[in-house]
Amino acid sequence: MGKEYVQSPLPHALVNTSAWAGLGGGRFGAVRFLFLVDRRVESKPYNGPAEESDLPAGSKHAVSIEQSWTLAHTDTVQDAITSTVTVNLSTTLLAKLGAKAEAGVPGLKAAVSAEIQSKFGAELAQSLASNLTTTRAYSLQALKKVTETIEFNVPPPADGSLTRKVFVYQKFTKHIWDIYLHSVDLIDLIYVAPALLKDGKRDIQSEVTVVARVPFARIEFFMPQSKSSWTFDTYTAEVAEPDLVTSGFLHAQYPEAPTLPPKIPLSDFAREVFPKKKEKKEAARKAAAAKKPAAKKAAPAKKFAAKKAAPAKKTAAKKAAPARKAAARKAVPARKAAARAGR
Repeated sequence: MGKEYVQSPLPHALVNTSAWAGLGGGRFGAVRFLFLVDRRVESKPYNGPAEESDLPAGSKHAVSIEQSWTLAHTDTVQDAITSTVTVNLSTTLLAKLGAKAEAGVPGLKAAVSAEIQSKFGAELAQSLASNLTTTRAYSLQALKKVTETIEFNVPPPADGSLTRKVFVYQKFTKHIWDIYLHSVDLIDLIYVAPALLKDGKRDIQSEVTVVARVPFARIEFFMPQSKSSWTFDTYTAEVAEPDLVTSGFLHAQYPEAPTLPPKIPLSDFAREVFPKKKEKKEAARKAAAAKKPAAKKAAPAKKFAAKKAAPAKKTAAKKAAPARKAAARKAVPARKAAARAGR
């Protein structure tokens, strides 16, 4: 637990053209968000749903319970954040790049900052909440299934009844993630492919970073504790649907944050997604060079395999030689007879 930075979209997504938007006239742009996520866990346990049974009083029972544990919620939250900011903010910010020519870089930064201040509030938090509500954690995560056997005695009830209600349940811990937007990176470029121009053309029109440091949302979810519990007579669950992930607007100031992680500039991704002719050739050369060491490593293994196979081939040939000679001897009279018949 603690604070860490999360990028959206992730680096592996920025090397795909799908992460870049066409702005018209051969212009392309991309937006990257850097979030600060502050994770913590409440110490108080919460009672989850229970299985109710009527068991004979004064007896001992063993109950087997199969549980499915969600291993992590990172992918669920990451997907929800990416979807939310893409639908509600990325498109708008990319449109701001179209005004760059008139406003210049300072004007672009001011426009982006104003858009962030207006969007990062209850409206965007509500959109994130909707995404998380419709996307259950277990639908995106691998589940760990565990079968647990518990044994307990059923004490006789005070009223002398022959049976007693038993509730077997699981305790949960609440996890809280406070999410802040630290900054937004934007890039705008003009690209002409080598197929249309001799060497191709890629001109970076602008590459800016706008530091925001604004609160975004608070996300809460539950994780099960390892052991089941039980109680008698009456029970009230504190968590009705422990697999839900919920979200709301975060009312907090930007906290003291860890050192910023190194980020690959968007212009570096642009060189890979929108290469010039020389860069394409260089990439092909590097790919070919990377294959050569692998081929060299494989060569000794091939030679060794060939050496091992050679004796077996020789033995097989020796075994087959007498059979071939016998077949040839048998074929001679038949050939002579055929020749005489043809005269």
